[in-house]
Amino acid sequence: KVFEAKTKWVPYIVVVGDKELKGNKIPVVIREKSTKEREVREEMTLKELIKEIKSKCKGMPFRPLYIPKEMSKRVTFVPWGK
Repeated sequence: KVFEAKTKWVPYIVVVGDKELKGNKIPVVIREKSTKEREVREEMTLKELIKEIKSKCKGMPFRPLYIPKEMSKRVTFVPWGK
């Protein structure tokens, strides 16, 4: 999933495990600040992450999905036999 997020240029990548559930900060990979050679990872609270995302989306149009959320999932094809 992380590799797929990197190849699709997802702006923020968060991986949550037991350690993150116990603490109040999560490591966030920020694509905008990262380079091909070096990944920029910042520790922030969930509220800080939400605030940053909202500030980046400020002034952008927002509308709810017209279809159920599950319909937007992409199908991944796996090649057979090679």
